[in-house]
Amino acid sequence: MARLMPPAKALNPVHMRRHIKESFASTYLTIISIIQGVALSALYSVVEPRYEHFGIAQWIMVAATLLLIIATWHLYMINALAFKWVLSLMDSLVPFLLGTLELFVIECITLDQQTWLLALLVYYGATIPAYLNLRIRAVHDPDNQAVIGVIKKSWRWFHRWIYVTVVAQLSLWFASLTELEPAVLRIVLPGLSLVNLVLVLIQSLFYWSAIQRVP
Repeated sequence: MARLMPPAKALNPVHMRRHIKESFASTYLTIISIIQGVALSALYSVVEPRYEHFGIAQWIMVAATLLLIIATWHLYMINALAFKWVLSLMDSLVPFLLGTLELFVIECITLDQQTWLLALLVYYGATIPAYLNLRIRAVHDPDNQAVIGVIKKSWRWFHRWIYVTVVAQLSLWFASLTELEPAVLRIVLPGLSLVNLVLVLIQSLFYWSAIQRVP
């Protein structure tokens, strides 16, 4: 006589959502790490065959692009560990969009400086919908309210800094269109782009410090 199998337990939607949300950080950081690894490999493939011919300006652009890759991973790491929600299609699209734009920035290193500044500006512009998606998703999930309540001031200040970064990069690109001295175009403008990224990373340290104070 065949043994009867016990009836399957009904799937609890609440438990499923909880399981998905608990997997948020590991899933998102895996995606981001793969994309940033590809970007880092692309940067190496651009620099390695040509580094002997690079001048100071090109090395500044390489350093700024490397910091861009690091800053992207670092900021995603901070937010993935601080917040959680059920991933949506937009959450999947944004990292790949930013990764694609990073590859564009990398390829522009060997073109002209004006195009590189524009590529960086486009990347920064794409971080605005990425930020808006983060803010909407985090705010509307009840599990994040305790964290947001503690870091609200730092969170608001850091996110405003995103817009400052976009405006600063826009100013640098406009400056590249004017009749400036060649030395300014070659060194100062990419140098200020590098400083811009350093300031973003410094600001992220205060943001991360505030998050770690959450009880």
